[in-house]
Amino acid sequence: MNTDSDNSADLAIEVRGAVAIITMLGKERLNAQRRTFWPALREALSAAEANNQIAVIILTGEGTKAFSAGGDIVGYKQLTTTDGRRDFIIDCMRTFEAVETCTKPVIAAVNGIAAGGGCELASACDIVIASPQARFAVPEARLGLVPGFGVSRLSNVVGVGFARYMVMTGEFVDAETALRVGLLQEIVTEGTVLDRAVVLAEKIATMGPLAVSVGKALINRSLDSSYLASVDAVVMLQGTKDAAEGIQAFEERRSPRFTRS
Repeated sequence: MNTDSDNSADLAIEVRGAVAIITMLGKERLNAQRRTFWPALREALSAAEANNQIAVIILTGEGTKAFSAGGDIVGYKQLTTTDGRRDFIIDCMRTFEAVETCTKPVIAAVNGIAAGGGCELASACDIVIASPQARFAVPEARLGLVPGFGVSRLSNVVGVGFARYMVMTGEFVDAETALRVGLLQEIVTEGTVLDRAVVLAEKIATMGPLAVSVGKALINRSLDSSYLASVDAVVMLQGTKDAAEGIQAFEERRSPRFTRS
């Protein structure tokens, strides 16, 4: 898996009329999110918001295997201080918040695996379109961690009970189940997810822009915004022996050996 020393781009941006398509890059690492990804996505969203010709934003992943497999786990090892870990978590949270508070609709076109930060990112979007092969998970518990944004947002999206199931088990949820619990809104034919997202975006672009923006803002008022309170909890967990063992096990491709003492 690549780390932050890789100088390749995190995103590609394409504009099709009134639609901006932001593609997460790095298909060889399943579009894993390096530390440079988070500010890059905020910058891309800000640029799209400032462009009066753009009405809707689509977020997708490069290739056919993944939307995003989540954060670059190996990169976590570079976070050696409490302040560094806190700054990183806040950076991630700011990006999820930027998706939610963007004045323009954001559609997730999920073309494969959406795990960890990838699943959380999809849950922050306004509409989620997925291929039949899409799978969703927040597997952080396998690393001795919790999904900082997901622990609060998933309960809003899929309900408290199913959020508990996802967070505690780390199990992958298939597209049909994700549709049933509200994690996504539509499943499309394999290979057409981006095309369908563009069609939907173009339809939204014909609506009154102020009505769409205000409608999004009013709906979001009902969402639990307490996820920032999870920062200290996530930072604490990142400094534990459990997290160190989980990350080492991930690198060594083995099951973690957590202790109860």
